[in-house]
Amino acid sequence: MRKILLLLCVSVVLFSCKKTGIDEIEGDSFRISILPIQNPDFNQFKIAGTLEIRKTASDIEYGLVVSKLLNPTVENAKIYKIGGSMNSVDFTKQLTDLDTGSVYYVRAYGKGNAVTEYSANQLIGKVSPQILSTDNDINYGRPLLIFTNINTLTAASPVKVFLNTTELVVTSIGNSNVGNTITAQLSGQLTPGVYTLKVSVNNLNLVYQKKLTLLEGTWQQLENLPSDNGGMIGTADYFVSGDWIYTYRVASQHITTIADFHKYNYKTRQKVLLTPYDPIYRLEKPAILQEGSNVHLIGGDRISGYQNAITTKSHYVYSMTADSWTKEADFPGGERRNPVAIVANHKLYVGMGYKAGSFGSSSGSTYYTDFWSYDLTTKVWKKVSDFPQSKGRLLSGSFSIGSKLYITGGAAAETGSSSSSTASKETWCYDTVTDQWSKKADYPGKGEIAFTNFSIGNFGYVGLGESLTYHSHLGKNLDRQFFKYDPANDKWTEVSKLNQGISQGMSGTNGIQGFAGGGSDSYGAPDKTLYVFSP
Repeated sequence: MRKILLLLCVSVVLFSCKKTGIDEIEGDSFRISILPIQNPDFNQFKIAGTLEIRKTASDIEYGLVVSKLLNPTVENAKIYKIGGSMNSVDFTKQLTDLDTGSVYYVRAYGKGNAVTEYSANQLIGKVSPQILSTDNDINYGRPLLIFTNINTLTAASPVKVFLNTTELVVTSIGNSNVGNTITAQLSGQLTPGVYTLKVSVNNLNLVYQKKLTLLEGTWQQLENLPSDNGGMIGTADYFVSGDWIYTYRVASQHITTIADFHKYNYKTRQKVLLTPYDPIYRLEKPAILQEGSNVHLIGGDRISGYQNAITTKSHYVYSMTADSWTKEADFPGGERRNPVAIVANHKLYVGMGYKAGSFGSSSGSTYYTDFWSYDLTTKVWKKVSDFPQSKGRLLSGSFSIGSKLYITGGAAAETGSSSSSTASKETWCYDTVTDQWSKKADYPGKGEIAFTNFSIGNFGYVGLGESLTYHSHLGKNLDRQFFKYDPANDKWTEVSKLNQGISQGMSGTNGIQGFAGGGSDSYGAPDKTLYVFSP
């Protein structure tokens, strides 16, 4: 009976110590509580509370425990020790080192000799300072722009930016209608891969909730392409040899037009006038193929100023060493512009392309599928295997690797001769050795036609381009993405984006770097900007 009475007494004592409210937890010799957190702002994670001592023989340790889990404890949470006391005390504590895009639970704790008591949970939510947005894909040659909801940032604020543990150089701090902005420059120590973005201001750490991907390659803006008449640079044709960019266009001179053919050294900015194949005409969008010091221009529209274009099947050869032109056997297929081509096995391979309908309209346009080879020794054309799809391709991306030609994207005709077309993402490979076509992995980008494309080493690069649709207010829908194609694995991988879109600009390579520029912007205004891509 005595044992039963004793157990009942202990139960009554323990029951009387149990917390019954939700605002605080009461111990047998002290209690601890914290106030609700009001409107947390930048660097203002300040927690206020009270340790109320009823009876103790030694100091009560007190502080805060913080966790992303409900009901944090000293065993499973981050501890912010504030102090110890034998007397009641009010306290405040500023929290640091939190990932402020997350939700945290905060409790005050008091730790005596034999018991630890906790306050009720308080919440630090996503209204806390955080990184609002940035580019999820980042690349060298383009600054990293970070938007935050911290409205107290100034140019003098002690801001640090990290990708994983690598600190970036902060170049500016400003504001916009989206939020305060931090601009940082990528470090050369970084390699392509996935990174966590962290911004530190004083002792406050902001961690972006999405992972960032550092893309391969670097775009660098060079000095603008030279042009005394910008209105014609948007329709110029280009090819690259070494440090020289060759440009063929028609330039206005008073009330007449003249052919302007020159080369421009992108390193020294030297411009040298060259001999055009005709004083007032040029060929627009022919196939351009380099074989040694000779450059072959096949097909294209014969054009002068704003006169109606005459689509041709002509074949001219320019000698870069002699600065002279010769005529060789015309292309045996139909007249066309924008054909695709490759040089392999001491032969030229040319085909596809299209011919516009009456007066340059799309109505009645012909999308070609035929392909031909031209032997550079015998000067004879020979028919080879046609492109295997009867609808053809218009303004597709193309590049060559070894003896193989790759074409990707472009517009396919609804019929062989049609006034409408549909976008295609297909990639096809023509093997000049076996004279066979094979289908490859589809192009993954948003662009549909008029790409920038080139080869570097054993890889093809295709990107930019535009869609078939036209925005009534914003003009052409231009894309900035760029992709690398690996033929060994039949795989496309996104590489660094360009700062801007380009409509029907130049494509070229010196074997080490690729070039993009010229063309026009989304409204059709000529653009002289020149960029170089390094893998």
